[in-house]
Amino acid sequence: DRKILAELAVADPPAFAKLAETAKAQIA
Repeated sequence: DRKILAELAVADPPAFAKLAETAKAQIA
């Protein structure tokens, strides 16, 4: 859910960045 992701990005940027890298790896 995008709202949860947005809140995570604000609340915990390092965790969000790690999650984003994982998502990119799965998409690629």
